[in-house]
Amino acid sequence: MLGMNDLKPGVFFIFEGQPYEVLRAQHLKMQQRRPVMQTKIKSLTNGKILERNFQQSDYFEEADIQKKKVKFLYSHRDEFW
Repeated sequence: MLGMNDLKPGVFFIFEGQPYEVLRAQHLKMQQRRPVMQTKIKSLTNGKILERNFQQSDYFEEADIQKKKVKFLYSHRDEFW
């Protein structure tokens, strides 16, 4: 399990059932409010970039991601080879 303080650039985690990568994370503490982690995260399924704030009570599952080098040859009928 990952907590708010574990969200650092390059970390992969599951949020709302989808895998995300942390692009930017900044700890923000304002007067008389709870501290929050301001993040910029990228969806690994569709490539969308979101900005979200997470609180100390938020916990996430770490995503099991493996990177492989591949060579794109061609696409045919929505398949990539």
